[in-house]
Amino acid sequence: MRLPSLKCRAVVLAALVLLGLGGPAARADFLSAFSGNSQMSDAVTSSTVGVRGVVSFSVFENNSPDFVAAINKALGLSSSNKVTASTVSGGGSIDLDAKYVYLYQVVNTASPNSPAGPSIGTLLVANPNAYTSAGYFNAKTFRDSTGAVGVFNTTVQNTGLGPDPTTDDVGGNGTPSHSGETLGKLAGQDTITSFSNPKNADMSGGGNPGFTTFTFSGSDVIGPHKTSTIVFLTSNFAPQYLAGKIGDTAEPTTRSDGDIPTAVTPEPGSFVLCGLGVGLLGFYGWRRRGLNAQPAVA
Repeated sequence: MRLPSLKCRAVVLAALVLLGLGGPAARADFLSAFSGNSQMSDAVTSSTVGVRGVVSFSVFENNSPDFVAAINKALGLSSSNKVTASTVSGGGSIDLDAKYVYLYQVVNTASPNSPAGPSIGTLLVANPNAYTSAGYFNAKTFRDSTGAVGVFNTTVQNTGLGPDPTTDDVGGNGTPSHSGETLGKLAGQDTITSFSNPKNADMSGGGNPGFTTFTFSGSDVIGPHKTSTIVFLTSNFAPQYLAGKIGDTAEPTTRSDGDIPTAVTPEPGSFVLCGLGVGLLGFYGWRRRGLNAQPAVA
């Protein structure tokens, strides 16, 4: 059997590598495979009062020069209820043309009558140096078929985007409590009276290596039965499920883990394969030029 030509092999290899690095075709839409929630309360034991919370999330894939405008269009929001992006200290200038926008909302599900009244002070998102900026959507939360996420009263308790989780997510297994949710709306001041806004986003991971850390402090700590506004990170890399954490304000090292969407950079091996493919193409071009330069035989 005749082997494919060097040119064919080089072209196929380069195409496969580039497709693998590029991921799915760009569009302006929320990715249902990365929309849902994780219940993070595995720090709670019989002897420890830890933080209990649900992190809802969604990833927006964008091919617009302005992701804020694209999100408003995708959600069909009116001019009176549109999304506006706010900067957060440490998050840098908002990257409006990022290919992916990672959105998170933290809801504290601890009982208001808990002895310690634990409040959530941090949200940690695994970060392999893949994020370009951080911010938040002021006074905005997720909304699903049952209403706004983060509403607690005598008749309604909606703690997560999609079905409310009943068990802890097993952090590190790559599977959240719930995914596959279709995001159709964002809720605002019409349904929730107060929100917690992040005060800082440590993009460098100096305080928590390997993580971007959103910090909620002062009057913006996320107390029992309270919710954060939607915070976001921007990136040019596609999502996978990796570690997320929420932290107790009283015991900063007491954290609960779960799986949330995070940006993942290609492994070094992918760059090697890409270089190999490009190198083969270059070698083919050089070889062809050399053959064409040889004098014709009489």
